[in-house]
Amino acid sequence: MSWGGARGVTVNTNLGGTTSALEPGGYNLFNTEPGIYTVLLSYDPGAGYAATLTKTGNLPPVNYSQYQMDIIGDAYLKQDGTPAAWDESYGKTLPAVTGTNYTWTYNINFLAERDFKFRQGDDWSGLYISFPDVTMAGTAASYFTNDGGNFHVSTAGNYIMVLKVAAATGNWTVTATKN
Repeated sequence: MSWGGARGVTVNTNLGGTTSALEPGGYNLFNTEPGIYTVLLSYDPGAGYAATLTKTGNLPPVNYSQYQMDIIGDAYLKQDGTPAAWDESYGKTLPAVTGTNYTWTYNINFLAERDFKFRQGDDWSGLYISFPDVTMAGTAASYFTNDGGNFHVSTAGNYIMVLKVAAATGNWTVTATKN
């Protein structure tokens, strides 16, 4: 973008990096804490760009009440007793809602040495939950490990899997109990 007409001043309005090390044309302005911010951006021809971020509010919690979450992967037996192919759906379900906490519960028969993820909807365009996104809990939590972002099942059996998000904090938990 050019400002200044005949003076020929060019100002880059696409900045990334951090507030202490802005990069013209950079990928994104990196900030680790979600929220609503006031951004003050200045440019000094001798010193370059400078920015300050002042947090002015929190983001409203996401309403997950209409998120139909599913287990997707090859780690389970289908209703007919045959192993699922990777992109077959276990069955979408809506969450139980308590305030800003949302809980999806699955009673599922897992196969050993296979993988899965949690996914919203029928394709990968919505929300999906990978192993690094959650805190594992429950008596069978140790039976699940990270396999390239997938949940890897080490021990076959019937499990109650509870996927929960505290929307106010954005923290996800999977509680695994083996029947």
